[in-house]
Amino acid sequence: MTELTRTDANRHLVERLRGGDQQALALLFAEYYGPLCLFVQRYVDDVAAAEDLVQNVFIRLWKHRTELNAETTLVAYLHAAARNAALNHLRNETRYQRRVAAARDEQDWQGSDMASDGSVYDPNVARDVRRAAVLQAAETLPPRCRDVFLLRWQQELTYAEIASVLEISVKTVEMQMTIAVKRIRLYVTKLLAQ
Repeated sequence: MTELTRTDANRHLVERLRGGDQQALALLFAEYYGPLCLFVQRYVDDVAAAEDLVQNVFIRLWKHRTELNAETTLVAYLHAAARNAALNHLRNETRYQRRVAAARDEQDWQGSDMASDGSVYDPNVARDVRRAAVLQAAETLPPRCRDVFLLRWQQELTYAEIASVLEISVKTVEMQMTIAVKRIRLYVTKLLAQ
C-alpha cells in the first residue's frame, strides 16, 4: 500500500469514526487489539491488565471520536494512548503498593513485641524501616530521576525497558540511576543515623 493510499485510508477511517460508524471501530479493534495488548504487556507484565487497558483505550477512542481530526494517524494515536495507559497503570500501582506497604509497616509496628525499655524484637522491623527510608528518600529525587529509580526498584524493569517506557535513552537511565542511588544512599544513611 502506498503512502498516499495509507493516508487516504486513514482519513476515511477517521471520518467514519467521527460520524459514529461502529463498523470502523470494529475494524480498528480487530486489527490492533492483539498487537496493542502485546505492546502494553511489555510495560505492565500482566496479560489481564494489558487487555483491560487496551479495551479502555478503544472505549476512550469511541467516546472522544468527535475530537479526532482528519490528520490524526490512528496507529500512532492508538500506540500513544496505550503507552500512556500503561504508564498511568504503573504509576497508580506504585502508589497502591506504597499505601499497602505503609499500612503493613504500621500493622507490623503495632503488633510487634516490645521489651520494657521500648526496644522492638521483631526482626522484620529493621528491613521495613530501611524500605520506608528508601521510599521517603525517593520522594526527594527530581521527578525524572524518581521515575527511573521506582521503575527499576519497584517494578524491576531493565534499563532498556525503563528507557522505552519513559522515552529516553538507556544512557540517560544509567545516569539517572547513578544519581538516584547516590542521593538515596546519602539520605538513608543520614536518616538512620538519627
